[in-house]
Amino acid sequence: MRDFLKLHPRRAFFGPTVPNLPAAVLAALMSTLIAGPVWFAEAEEIESPEDAARHERYQRFGADETDTTSKRKKPPITEREVKFYGPLRVRDLMPLTLPFLDFVPSHAVEGSAGVLFFEFHHSHANTFIMSSNVREYMENRGTTRQRLSDEDFAAIRALEGDAFYFDGAAGYANFTLHYSFSRDWNAYLKLPYIYYSGGLLDSGIESFHDSFGFSDAGRPFAPQDISQALIKIGDEVLELQDPGSNHGFADPVLALSKAFRRGKSTIVVEGAVKVAVADTDDFLSSGATDYGIQVSFHKQWEKRALYLAASYVLLGTSGDLPDFGLEDVQKVSGSYERLFGRRMSFVLQGSLSPSPFRNTDSELEQAKLQLSIGLRYAFQRTGALEFGLTENVSNFDSTPDIGFHFGFGLPITRLGGKG
Repeated sequence: MRDFLKLHPRRAFFGPTVPNLPAAVLAALMSTLIAGPVWFAEAEEIESPEDAARHERYQRFGADETDTTSKRKKPPITEREVKFYGPLRVRDLMPLTLPFLDFVPSHAVEGSAGVLFFEFHHSHANTFIMSSNVREYMENRGTTRQRLSDEDFAAIRALEGDAFYFDGAAGYANFTLHYSFSRDWNAYLKLPYIYYSGGLLDSGIESFHDSFGFSDAGRPFAPQDISQALIKIGDEVLELQDPGSNHGFADPVLALSKAFRRGKSTIVVEGAVKVAVADTDDFLSSGATDYGIQVSFHKQWEKRALYLAASYVLLGTSGDLPDFGLEDVQKVSGSYERLFGRRMSFVLQGSLSPSPFRNTDSELEQAKLQLSIGLRYAFQRTGALEFGLTENVSNFDSTPDIGFHFGFGLPITRLGGKG
């Protein structure tokens, strides 16, 4: 193990848990499953003049052989103009959960047989959180702008009850390659890249808090732009004295999805597996293989679209990190996309996820409620650039402060077939 990583003791990171799907997540999942067929039954396959002209213009490309519902021939994705791209492809940026499998909302780009589609998304978030007993210790310590020493780490480990402290920034970059077997069957391989750093946003965040009268959340007790972390739950401790130099490729993710379409409504069922191959010493992997499923519902109109998603991730077991008794991960999200002209769109998105740290008496057990806004610009008819901002809107002691997002996607080639 590296000098900066101390584990007390080394046991299974994920203890055996019984899936505990919270009522809110279960209700959202059931609503998605029930609402989809209702929308399908009510959907009218009304074709706008713009769509009709586009279909007529591309008659020569031939129809998707698997498309049994389309009344007009549809060109392959590499030749037709994409209208809606879907939700912002942003995952949970809580640094303590980055090595786990987490779904992003499914995109709304309709596939064509034999097409490869590439996506790149990068998110960067600043996080400064601590439990109430750690804040009380920091206040009693009395010093400001001083990083935690070995004595401070020992004192926090000795505090009564569970405790946590995280100061730093984390980034998550996704390199994703999609392949469409047909219009409705798709697979993807995702290669994530994780890095931890001291961050560059501390000064700006503190000035923002001061300007609008928000709490400083204890930030003056720590130096700006450094990285330190400690989690103590029961007798288990994870200590990262300087994770700021950690970076590298994380565990790859393989997934398969099936879309069920009727008119302007779509249900997407997606299954994924995260294979544990990356380094646990640098906190790039949980050391365990995770499995998950996500169900999404998409509804599109002429200039706007609604997207709902609910996911469940079954966490694996590992002997490389402490046993915090983590619960399986659930998440629900909702997104609204509005077109402006032919190339611009605005996306408003919210997500709710219970914390996997539910076997603790600290604030780390609080749910994560986050809001994202983004702008998307379409180019070359099939590609898109997007920029987004994510902010926590509740439970500020257990979620990242603010995150920034950049991404793009475009089809890169066809591997044969008539589309």
